[in-house]
Amino acid sequence: MDQKLISAKDATSRVITATDEATMRLAYFQGRIRNGWNEFSDPSLARTQLREAQLQIQEALNALAVGDKIGWRAHGPDDE
Repeated sequence: MDQKLISAKDATSRVITATDEATMRLAYFQGRIRNGWNEFSDPSLARTQLREAQLQIQEALNALAVGDKIGWRAHGPDDE
């Protein structure tokens, strides 16, 4: 397998892993996050989840940029 293909596959895996992690962090906001006064029950944890999601989104964007520099391969019908 040529290096370009290996690098593009690695960049793709990095994007998927990072977006999965960001999605998990954002899923926090779908749970019970409000107290009886309709405010965040734990603003510090909410902030942490958002910052971690932001870091993972940046990682995904960085991996996409790496793939762009490599050049994404156009696959034919017989390619694996």
